[in-house]
Amino acid sequence: MMHSLRSLRALVLALAISSLAGCSSSTSTAPFTGMAWTVDGSNVTATSTRREITGNTVEIVGAFTTSRTRSTGVDIKGLPLAVGTYRIIAPTGAANELFAAYVDVDLNSTSSNGYFSTSGTVTVSSVSSSNISGTFSYVAEDRSSGSTAPPKAITNGRFNMAL
Repeated sequence: MMHSLRSLRALVLALAISSLAGCSSSTSTAPFTGMAWTVDGSNVTATSTRREITGNTVEIVGAFTTSRTRSTGVDIKGLPLAVGTYRIIAPTGAANELFAAYVDVDLNSTSSNGYFSTSGTVTVSSVSSSNISGTFSYVAEDRSSGSTAPPKAITNGRFNMAL
């Protein structure tokens, strides 16, 4: 579990740093591309995304840099590459499980709060050889020893990403 948190923290930190260099604005009315979600009542659109395909599943990650000192992100791992609605579970370390995480990173100190899913759903509405899209929502808890942090409700999630 601790290895997963370190890997996730490093991934979100790397995405956050890379997103600082690639910001641009557009007035195009093209369909939504990327990842977006609501956490603690705030709407978030990822400033950078990443995906990794392993066999018949994909991991999708979205990071949002709120400032030069803070980054947050969502990670959904084990998502089947097939249209359907799937249950997000608490991670157990078993192979091919579908779970999610939410990370809040302080870029000045590289400290982070890692929250892992306890329950939720993800719906893949479209998948092709070049694209995957759908929606998600889940509840995540800080699993660090002695944590009193309240759970995070990740709602209104959506993704539309190239494969």
